[in-house]
Order: sequence, then structure tokens, then C-alpha cells
Amino acid sequence: MITRLPADYFVEARRPRPLSRHLILHVLLVALKNLLGFALVMLGIVLLFLPGQGLLMSIVGLTVMNYPGKFRIERWLVLRPHVLPALNWLRRRYGKPPFADP
Repeated sequence: MITRLPADYFVEARRPRPLSRHLILHVLLVALKNLLGFALVMLGIVLLFLPGQGLLMSIVGLTVMNYPGKFRIERWLVLRPHVLPALNWLRRRYGKPPFADP
């Protein structure tokens, strides 16, 4: 997921809203994406008590979903020491340009 983001993803303080020509298709895809994210979070909670990667599954589910304040949390995490260099190392490993400094 990190390698698919554009290099200037964290530069702007707010993420621009995508304009869609097909409103119904856009709403349907967002709803399906959020449903998938919710299912992953619920599976992660179950896996906390069973053998498995429960915390990791919950984090992936939260990453997939759309909710208010998500981009602000992402920017806050990227601004922590050692996070941006680690993300840029991963992007270099897969031949992608590094993220621009926020």
C-alpha cells in the first residue's frame, strides 16, 4: 500500500477530494471498501484472543476504511522520528521515488 501512494501524498495539509464522473459507482466502491475494512477490524479483534496477528489485522482494516481525521492521523504518524525514513526505504526497495517531506 505504501508503494502505491504518490510521492507528494503527505505534502498538503488536507487530502483533495477525488471528483468522480460516476457518483453511484463511487459511492458503491467506497461502501464496499469500508465494509471490507470493518470486517478486517472485527477479524483482528477476534484474532486478539485466538492465535494470529490480531493487532496487525486491525491496523490494516483501519488503514483501508475512510473516517474523519484519518489523514491527520497518517500525517502525525509520518512526522514521528524514524517513520518517514523507514517508509522511504521501503519505497526505494521497490523502485519508487521517496515521499516529499511534509
